[in-house]
Amino acid sequence: MSFPEKELIYVKRRDCSTQVEILRKMASGQAPPISTDPRLLFEIARVNKLLMHPGWPDLQGDAAEQVNAELNFGRMRGMLSNNRGLKLAAEITEALDAGQIPHLHLKGPLQQIRLYGTPLFKPSGDVDILVAPKDRIAAGKILEEAGFKPTEAELGSWWVHFLGERHFEAPDQPIFVDLHHSVQQPGLPRPRNLVGFLHRAVRQSVANSTLPVPSPPDMCLIAAITLCKAFLSHEPAGSVALDMIKAFESLELDERDQLEQLARQTGLSETLDFAMALATSSIGQDGLPPRSHELLADRSAETVRDMVFQPWKKGLSFPRRREILASLCGRDLWRLVRESNRAFLSNAFLNVIARTRKPVGEVGETKR
Repeated sequence: MSFPEKELIYVKRRDCSTQVEILRKMASGQAPPISTDPRLLFEIARVNKLLMHPGWPDLQGDAAEQVNAELNFGRMRGMLSNNRGLKLAAEITEALDAGQIPHLHLKGPLQQIRLYGTPLFKPSGDVDILVAPKDRIAAGKILEEAGFKPTEAELGSWWVHFLGERHFEAPDQPIFVDLHHSVQQPGLPRPRNLVGFLHRAVRQSVANSTLPVPSPPDMCLIAAITLCKAFLSHEPAGSVALDMIKAFESLELDERDQLEQLARQTGLSETLDFAMALATSSIGQDGLPPRSHELLADRSAETVRDMVFQPWKKGLSFPRRREILASLCGRDLWRLVRESNRAFLSNAFLNVIARTRKPVGEVGETKR
């Protein structure tokens, strides 16, 4: 799904290159310069989910007073949302464990604890759960019995069949649960043996609960998938690129070998390589020099950085969607044909909904 247009009103017609460089240095652990437009820095950080980063510069002056107040409020709201999400995640695991439904938690505060040592690194309004395709109906029933309400009925069939997820609203809380039975969207290659992610899940202790989460190599693969999805949809993804780097850095040497093996087995080698090229080129990190990739040929690190942090900027030459899909499918022609057909049918199905249910401009406006 595309990033909500209303979230980009302030930054859409502005060049945020100076502010992006500040965010890049902040994310890579360098001391950023602070001579900047405070409002523009705030807005570009907000859409890239970096407002809660501990390296945020100390903005001074009259123009920064309002921004600093909003920054503190945004951080407080993010903390409340993440804490609610952790509590809800534990309740969901208790219910799914009781129903003997294998599952794991994707992204969110649990991932932040593993990558950054805190569940309060960036705001998260969703609880993302992965189950096997054969268990999606049973898992949905368990959630409904626990008081969760299905949402987005109008786009429900499209979400289920093409994006591989259903959305539920938590009872009495402004939090959504995304129940996934897939981890990839049309236009990108799906991983082979999805249930392998569930079989390799590990348990993470949080408060008085232990919750299933991806193994360290799988966490890196899922971060790669998430970054490639954002790139395909032209969504601002500065924090996702940072997740990619941190996920890779967190691996032991034997886990890095395992990552390469799993990437080959799941057909995600090309996805992993592309995500690493995006992350290292856009942020950079000691010990992880920028990687090259055919999809980014003849594009400077500054251009890649803009594609990741401010993809709306005029003049950016993004690879075409079919070029991305072909590259990430590698040499598997039949896989390319299957995924191309899936992308075509997804767009056709969504267009039918647009014509019959809502004006075209409203279709796709979701909770996100």
